[in-house]
Amino acid sequence: MNPTLFPISLAITVDTLPLICALLFLSIAACFLILMISLLPKKGSYQLSKKHSPKRS
Repeated sequence: MNPTLFPISLAITVDTLPLICALLFLSIAACFLILMISLLPKKGSYQLSKKHSPKRS
């Protein structure tokens, strides 16, 4: 029983490894995106207000 059960558990871990790596990459990408947005709010709002100003006046 044990020799057949071991490869199955090994296959499951090997199968979930890319999934874990993908989740890790996604979380890092999300953190990087949040960092970029929080680091450049002044530049974005400045361009946005500059774009909206001529339309209002």
